[in-house]
Amino acid sequence: MNERDHFSRLWHKPKTNEAIQFISALLKELSVRHLKARERALGALVADILCAEANEPGAYCYRPMATSDFSRRRIGYKAFRPVFDRMREQGFIDYIPHRFCLKKLTGECPRFRGSGRLFRLAWNFGIAPAEWDKHFERAAALYAKEPPIVLKAQNRKHWRYGMEAPEKVPGRRLKVDPTRSPAKELARQVEEINEFAERQTIEGASHAFFQRVFANGDDGGEGAAFRLGARLYSVDGYQSMTQAQRRHIRINGEETVELDINASFLRIYYAMRSTPLPAGDPYEGLGIPRPVAKAWVLMTFGCKGFPTKWSENVKGKVEQKAGIDLMKYRVSEVSKAVRNRLKLFNDWGKNADINWGVLQFKESNAVIDCVHTLATKHSVLALPVFDSIIVPKSQEHIARTILVDCFDKEVGVRPTISKK
Repeated sequence: MNERDHFSRLWHKPKTNEAIQFISALLKELSVRHLKARERALGALVADILCAEANEPGAYCYRPMATSDFSRRRIGYKAFRPVFDRMREQGFIDYIPHRFCLKKLTGECPRFRGSGRLFRLAWNFGIAPAEWDKHFERAAALYAKEPPIVLKAQNRKHWRYGMEAPEKVPGRRLKVDPTRSPAKELARQVEEINEFAERQTIEGASHAFFQRVFANGDDGGEGAAFRLGARLYSVDGYQSMTQAQRRHIRINGEETVELDINASFLRIYYAMRSTPLPAGDPYEGLGIPRPVAKAWVLMTFGCKGFPTKWSENVKGKVEQKAGIDLMKYRVSEVSKAVRNRLKLFNDWGKNADINWGVLQFKESNAVIDCVHTLATKHSVLALPVFDSIIVPKSQEHIARTILVDCFDKEVGVRPTISKK
């Protein structure tokens, strides 16, 4: 993959009679059984190919091909795969096989673009790549009906023969009664954010809808089930983009700024212990690089005690963002340096009421309340990125003020806000 490639989202469908006839003719050329689901898949695939060609002639599309990448989507794997394979076999697309490798995950993710044969057939129906958006439109229902809030069970560890460490198995979805509190109120807040966001224009990034995900729902009663995790996720959205990529996002045609809550988890932890956070940057002046100290703190917040080695996930993130090899720094030495400065960490893990889920829940409440307030009271779209928000530059002042107020209301301290 390279930065010219376009992700095939499969979001569009034929709009004009010419486009409908073109897709029908192409389906006959492919000699696949004519099913409505396959016709939808072909229309969405061709729209993405034409869009990529219009934006940058010769550019490739790419699409992960695991069945999970099609789950709960308008275009399913069983409809898409036969159509895609026949397009390749009959020369309607130029195809380059490719496999991605992300952390410990690997999978098929081919690159493809329209061939001359495809564009000639399109032209027979008066369709040119440059005018693709006149003939195709975004489908109204991109996903199966998804609830605004999701409650998941605890993650499990599974040992397999020959493995050095257990495999993490994500928690299953639990049933939620949307008519009962607190699910009813929590869902309504997310629905109001989604209703407002649907009327806005986001450029430079994708976003389908927001969904709030609560963790460890099987740990305690129903009331306790909605008190851990609870971040607001952008489905098929911008939150997986790098910080540098997010700088190019525009909201309603306006440039944006990303406002970050400095040392969010640390501030919440100290506030819950009724202790003020030491003045200044908590990660500076420790005799080790700032990214190393921050990595240890964040990794520790995800553990029940103190980590004894760097996780593969943390090593990869620090190397990618800061260009630092964490293996050059012993975890025990970093732990000693941080705990000498931030002495409350010496008690980490001793209080069962303070853990990563509680910290994340409080942070999420503050951020989501801010996003909701900006949308419903100020008509400003804010895109949450966990402990930060992306807002139009002209709305930076009001967004900063409300973010501070919401964090203060939830946590009891006024945070420092900086631009990313």
